[in-house]
Amino acid sequence: MKLFLLVLFFYSCFASDLLSVGSPGTYGSITIADFNTVSEDEDADAVVLFDIGKSIFVQTSTGFEVEFERVTRIQILSEAGVKWANVQIPYYQGGSANERVSEISGNTYNLTNNLINRSSIDDSNIFDEEINEYWGQRKFALQDVRVGSIIEYKYIVRTPNVFRLKDWEFQWRIPVRYSEYELRAVPFYEYQYILQGARSFHSSRSRVDRRFKRKLSGIEYNDMVHNFVMKDLPPFNDEEFISSINDYIIKINFQLSKIIYPTGRIEQIVTTWPDMISDLSKHPDFGRYVNRSRRDASRILDVKSVSEKPEKDRFEYVMNQVKQHFRWNNFHGKFATKTPRNLIRDGHGSCADINLFAVGALRAVGIEADPVIISTRDHGLVYYDYPFSHFFNYVIISANVDGETILSDATSRMVPNNRIPLKCINFKGLKINTDKEEWVDLIFEKPSEKALVFNMSLSESGLSVDASKTATEFDAVYYRVNYGDDKNNLLSQLKNSQFEIDESSIEVENQWAIDQPWKLRFSFLAVTDDLQDRVMISPFVGYVMNDNPLKQDQRTYPIDMVYTAKRTFKSTLKIPEGYEIEVLPDNLNFSNDLFEISYNINKNGDDLVVSFSYWFKHAIYSARDYGRLKAYYSEIVKKGNENIVLKRI
Repeated sequence: MKLFLLVLFFYSCFASDLLSVGSPGTYGSITIADFNTVSEDEDADAVVLFDIGKSIFVQTSTGFEVEFERVTRIQILSEAGVKWANVQIPYYQGGSANERVSEISGNTYNLTNNLINRSSIDDSNIFDEEINEYWGQRKFALQDVRVGSIIEYKYIVRTPNVFRLKDWEFQWRIPVRYSEYELRAVPFYEYQYILQGARSFHSSRSRVDRRFKRKLSGIEYNDMVHNFVMKDLPPFNDEEFISSINDYIIKINFQLSKIIYPTGRIEQIVTTWPDMISDLSKHPDFGRYVNRSRRDASRILDVKSVSEKPEKDRFEYVMNQVKQHFRWNNFHGKFATKTPRNLIRDGHGSCADINLFAVGALRAVGIEADPVIISTRDHGLVYYDYPFSHFFNYVIISANVDGETILSDATSRMVPNNRIPLKCINFKGLKINTDKEEWVDLIFEKPSEKALVFNMSLSESGLSVDASKTATEFDAVYYRVNYGDDKNNLLSQLKNSQFEIDESSIEVENQWAIDQPWKLRFSFLAVTDDLQDRVMISPFVGYVMNDNPLKQDQRTYPIDMVYTAKRTFKSTLKIPEGYEIEVLPDNLNFSNDLFEISYNINKNGDDLVVSFSYWFKHAIYSARDYGRLKAYYSEIVKKGNENIVLKRI
């Protein structure tokens, strides 16, 4: 991971590499030569010809707002690339901090018989969609887009939030010819920025715009212009086992570090982790919210009677009560959005509302508990050298129960009380306790196990199979959430063109006993491959992966499997009368510090027992292990799909 932090010191100093900056095109102006795009990536579905962003501070009656303008041009190179003509613009809609999207326009250019035809965006193709109560997105689709088309669009987003400027992603999932970001800053805000994924820009420069002056509270000032350019960027080709594209894509992000008021007073925004912990502990929607929750916990808990019970019983009681009383509204955030009493009244709230309340409730029954702020996997990594508050978007619970530290999340009813959801397993979180700075390890090394057992018998109609599946830990959570115990849903999940499922055989155990393994039983009739007097049988009937998920020749970022996974398969095949074994796969047993695989066949009378298992021993592997992991997956695919051949006697 390449990270470089720089501080934009407005007026005090600035640096420039004196390289010229020039856009390769102008919005609304196009020539025939622009259609002669050749991508160095032969598999590219489209290529970004230019992507230009600009942030400007606009003075208002109450201070400043930030106006962000974007202009983008893309050429479509394949049918699959047409999707890039569908654009989404997220915006915040939280009370007085509402963001506003405006001035959307777009064009599609097609070259026909050496003539350029232009189709402009229709306003009827622009609409808003609500993501949740705090976020929406404006969506639009460009028209008449086909292979060879050049599309372009532009829009403006205006926000009162000066604390964090929008990230600028230079890299896309398709090649980028030219990407430029310009920040026109004012001397009242000082920012730090982090460049991720690259050592330097193609060009960058900073200058004072002396063409005109502005005035605030009687102080005249000029804008400080910072410009960053990158060219000829390859596509970001992610694959399986990556935490978030946000962690590795080439981008620049900003954090407000200091406010310089017209009076001369200076307010430090970014200081140190201990200062951040102290500020959160005193914040009315964080630390003080926990204190109020402790006082209000008796409104949903029998605090007096439960306080006499053992710690583990108290912990389970509080977590179960909080989960029963409150429903998560799918909103992430580290600050509470309502008072504890309003949370109790409404019965629903954000992760911060619910988990901060749970911390207070645990304290009310005598359990040592603290909030832990984290970044969810889709939000990206936290860089521990930079105390930026925007790294965090979620709150979980840390509780000391009988001398053991337990991490928990009261928003997830299907997750045991002593576990956090998969989305929260993202390296480390920061415990908010005024006594000290403490980082909490979120990595979970205990294996999640999935075992499939097949009992098979061959007949004239096919291969009759009685199957059972058992899952523990996060695998069990996955099945409880995605399969459940509804037979219609299970049937749709189990359907396979090679199987005929017996619907009456489907049976689920422990759907709601979340501290127990999840179990499924079902029966089906599978198709066999017959050739003259021989029958080929796949002992695991397609339930072992048949494609290697690691496709690249090499990889520069970690292989993040989230949790350690152990998979076990066992098939017992009754050899029918009149058949004999002609071909059996070879046994295999291999183990090292990274991985373990075992494949063994035993014959017991008329029964042929095939056992296969593999175990990835770590949740996260370094990039240098990629080649070996890719080879291990190839071996899984090979061994797990080998056939047994029976010959008619």
